[in-house]
Amino acid sequence: MPELLYLTQPIEELERQAQEKSLRFKPPGLTAAQTVWDRELGPFQSIVNMSYILSGTSISGLLGQIRTKLVDVIADLTVTTPLTELPRREDVDAALHQRVGHLGDVYTTTVVHPSGPTAIGSGATASAGLNVSDILPLLDAVRAAAQTTDTDTTDVEAAVTALHEVISKPDPETGEIVKRAGKLREVADKLGIAAVSSATSAAVSALTDLAMNGAFG
Repeated sequence: MPELLYLTQPIEELERQAQEKSLRFKPPGLTAAQTVWDRELGPFQSIVNMSYILSGTSISGLLGQIRTKLVDVIADLTVTTPLTELPRREDVDAALHQRVGHLGDVYTTTVVHPSGPTAIGSGATASAGLNVSDILPLLDAVRAAAQTTDTDTTDVEAAVTALHEVISKPDPETGEIVKRAGKLREVADKLGIAAVSSATSAAVSALTDLAMNGAFG
């Protein structure tokens, strides 16, 4: 029997499964094991079913790791490359190798228009209609969620403060914002409190969307 259970479903399906209390998986290898074991049993004995059972929170943790890795990769790629330009293939390879590990051949696709007009400053608005100033209440929600727990949330609150300071600058840098957003996601996931993780996910997702739409310098 393999020691690893591979989840090859789309992210959308994993997000749906994360809402379930428990999940059952029955890979082909387990079906074969059931058949072999069934043959070894005595009369009037049989195995009705065999499956792996995972909690939905396990999938939530997996999705949190994926988001953190993606934010880290984006931060690495935007440190030296403006959003109006495509990163070099060697930069993409290096970021993926460092943050994700070897994934085989990586192909870079060139597009005609990598991004639209870039808006800079605290009054910038992304194409989705979300304004930079809308992010600040989301960060306040993360801080409020952290302060309602009995657990030590110093790291989370410090990450919120650092991100708040960067966003509030006249000309915030995309690379710095994405990097600090990744740090906030990391410490929130490490804390493991659902309310804090949920508030952090909302703030970081909105912030990443703004960054990818050129809302920062």
